[in-house]
Amino acid sequence: MLLITKTLASDDEFIVAHLHLKEFKNAGLTNQEIAMLLNIAKPRQLLHAHLYPHQLSEARALASRAVVPLGDAIHAILARDNDAILVSRDVHFQKLRHVVEVRRPDELL
Repeated sequence: MLLITKTLASDDEFIVAHLHLKEFKNAGLTNQEIAMLLNIAKPRQLLHAHLYPHQLSEARALASRAVVPLGDAIHAILARDNDAILVSRDVHFQKLRHVVEVRRPDELL
């Protein structure tokens, strides 16, 4: 929560992809709760990343090679292609450090 507060107070940006919205729904959030979450950020801070067919193809190959879930590979590809840092505590992302910079939230505080 501290990292989100720090990011909101800065000019840093958040990248949101369709996969994030799916994950929010799978976690049990309603559309209204998701909208509230996304509306916390300033409009210029919220960037929408689109997944293109070539990225999906690359993510499938990456997931297979690195033995990580496809969703994690997609997040890594999208972060890389949008010049973003992937912030997560998920151990699967440690296997994807060769693709994208991966940091834990506490490392950015």
